[in-house]
Amino acid sequence: MNDHDEAQLFDGRDETEDDYRQYLRDAACDAAQDALRGYAGITLDPRLIDRALADEPDLTGIAAEHGWDDPEVTDKLFAIVCVQLLGITYSEQAARFWSRRAALEDDVQASNDRWVADNPAGQQ
Repeated sequence: MNDHDEAQLFDGRDETEDDYRQYLRDAACDAAQDALRGYAGITLDPRLIDRALADEPDLTGIAAEHGWDDPEVTDKLFAIVCVQLLGITYSEQAARFWSRRAALEDDVQASNDRWVADNPAGQQ
């Protein structure tokens, strides 16, 4: 079965390969959103999650194998989001995570909210 055949099967319509890839990206973003919500109690704009997954393409594969709720997956996703949104290093993210996790989560949510205000939906 080629990609086009799989694309036709994913919802019964004749979809293009790009549509199918977008469907998979959207599903990964939704699953990542749910995992972050359960892991850190934060809700991020889907565009930010998509950007995080694009920056770390192996993460989607690891999640497909282990599940989005796997601690390795959610730890890595949260670290990527922290680095992107807060402009900190991975070392600083880890230190803040272990010493002031609630404050770090609050900072990420606040940064997300500012980003959303500055980047209304429909703009990239």
